[in-house]
Amino acid sequence: MKRLQNILVFFALLAFLFLGGALPNLAAAWQDSAGEKPGFAPIGEISLEVGDKNSENVHGKLALLGGAQQSMEIPPSLAATSEANLETRVRNVISSYQKEGLLPGLSQPLTSAQFRNQPYLVRWSDSDTEGTIFWNVNVNLDPTYSRSLYLILDDESGRVCLMEYYDGSYTESAVNYATTYQLENLCKLYLQGLGSEFEQYDPASLVKNAYYAGEGGSLTTTLNWGDILYGEVTLQFEVSPAFFRVGFASDSYNAASSGDIT
Repeated sequence: MKRLQNILVFFALLAFLFLGGALPNLAAAWQDSAGEKPGFAPIGEISLEVGDKNSENVHGKLALLGGAQQSMEIPPSLAATSEANLETRVRNVISSYQKEGLLPGLSQPLTSAQFRNQPYLVRWSDSDTEGTIFWNVNVNLDPTYSRSLYLILDDESGRVCLMEYYDGSYTESAVNYATTYQLENLCKLYLQGLGSEFEQYDPASLVKNAYYAGEGGSLTTTLNWGDILYGEVTLQFEVSPAFFRVGFASDSYNAASSGDIT
């Protein structure tokens, strides 16, 4: 009996050593084959070169997110931006929006545990070899989980492509409607974050076309932006006392060439 126990212990130890040495290789093999799910090319074959629809051009990336695309989760190790640098970037964004009165002050400093980050490989639905990495970031802004922030950031540039804030603790008050001042600040911060391609757009002019939607007092405006290569993308800016949303409008991409948008 004792001999049998010794044999079992020996094989258990052998299996442990084998798996311990094999795990890094297994992880690498999984990363290499992660793109081999139905409908996806292997990740190593996906092009991230400038000039493709997934290039550094912010227009192409917003068109990709707002149009006909497929996505898959990937390990953070495949992203260009580390989670530490991503968290720093998001903290800076939060600070900027707080200074403009769009996000409330925090009762206590944010901890890393309040951030949930996941990178995705996103590609056009009609392409097997063009893809771009984006980060989905969820931030709980207080210990009660009543206020939350959701962002989509471009892995390559750190640009905020989409940002949504929700305050579940908000209660109606005498002032139950967003102001044009808040909307103008929302437009200004988002467009500045996208870069020089948007310097031509005046936030004050966008606000002139704003309208109140629904009973929640949300103030909304849009910007239609496009060119021959990427088609037209609609950017939506919406703010209310309890939430705001800024970024590409879902299914907003109108292809320059023929094709169905799903």
